[in-house]
Amino acid sequence: QRQTSDVRPQTSGKRPNPTIQGTLERVLQRILREPVQVIGSGELGDRGLWIAYELVRGETFAALLKHAQPSITESLKLLAAVLAGLQAIHDAGVLHRDLKPANIMLGRDGVPRILDFGLARPVVREKPLTEVGTALGTAGYMGPETLLGQAPTSATDIYAAGALAFAMLTGQ
Repeated sequence: QRQTSDVRPQTSGKRPNPTIQGTLERVLQRILREPVQVIGSGELGDRGLWIAYELVRGETFAALLKHAQPSITESLKLLAAVLAGLQAIHDAGVLHRDLKPANIMLGRDGVPRILDFGLARPVVREKPLTEVGTALGTAGYMGPETLLGQAPTSATDIYAAGALAFAMLTGQ
């Protein structure tokens, strides 16, 4: 079983916008308080932002799918929990942008937790935070708009959730 605590700088090479940093911190603390606790967050000078989560003991969906395929009933139960988490993320005004089996931890308590917000960004309708034409994420889970270099939307994460559902239900 894998244990994880995610401390990952968001390295854009540019100094983070304090408004964006504050928004991300507030949103992540709100959506992750249950069931994952944010321990701290801050800035690494010119290297970007960091977020530290509580230690979660368990295994990623990627590890789970390598050694066993959950039953259809169990898959649907886990997917429903992941979708509820994704809805909370979107309701808080954040796009995850890298939802995939390796970024979902199934805790020992059986509760899935969405992790790794390294590519997450608040939804900003006026101007995207990533240059249009820049594709970030994992190819098998990226929505078509991302692959085409268009601005990501909540549909980007929903597409990734569909790819996750396909992997869990088919073992492929």
